[in-house]
Amino acid sequence: GTGAGVFMLSPFAGIITLGLGDTAASVVGVTFGRHKLCPNWHKSVEGTLANAGANLAGARVVWGLIGGGGAVPWTCIVVASLGAAALEAVTAQLDNAFLPLHFVALAQLTAAL
Repeated sequence: GTGAGVFMLSPFAGIITLGLGDTAASVVGVTFGRHKLCPNWHKSVEGTLANAGANLAGARVVWGLIGGGGAVPWTCIVVASLGAAALEAVTAQLDNAFLPLHFVALAQLTAAL
């Protein structure tokens, strides 16, 4: 089922959320970030959206490469991608320890619904 397939993304969660998402957030946020998420906060809407997009694209590519077992679970991937981007946007430290876990947990919870 979808839950088992989504679980196959787990080993790649770090690459997706940190290697792609966090990197995209940083590059886009520094280069194009004009709209701060909150006053006196260094993270931007543009960086957060880039993070979510990179997470989504990365998860989709990985799904195709690992042969995730059927149709792409778009709902799971979108929820996990947006959730990881949101967590990254509101944390100041230690997000690298939690982003991959958060991504996998959201994907699994969404698959279980």
